[in-house]
Amino acid sequence: MRLTAALLSVASAFFLASTSEAAASVGGYLLLNPTNGPAKLAALAQNAANIPVNRIYLSFARPGMVYVPGSNTLEHVGLNYANGGDYGFADLKARVAQLRAGGVEVYLSVGGWNYGCWPYVYTQYSVGGY
Repeated sequence: MRLTAALLSVASAFFLASTSEAAASVGGYLLLNPTNGPAKLAALAQNAANIPVNRIYLSFARPGMVYVPGSNTLEHVGLNYANGGDYGFADLKARVAQLRAGGVEVYLSVGGWNYGCWPYVYTQYSVGGY
């Protein structure tokens, strides 16, 4: 059974590789923090068309994050991008727009070393009812 599954996986990979002309993805993650995270993101965004990556993962959002639609604040998201006002929402939104305009895909990475994970709690209270 395992051998069959492995062979099917390998065959699928060869088939997909030979039939698709997808561009290579090169990515990296950017650890955001209030000290130098905004400056690093600004530098990447300003040079988006020239950087050697086409995917950036912004890290790390808290698994139990809360965003209130329309609030335009990152206060309870856990990115630690900024420590006041809108907690970096407007700046982060502008930088992501710059990156995307330069051909860079931007993802939000959830979790990370400092966030413990109790799957029952997250599924029960955050996504359990969906």
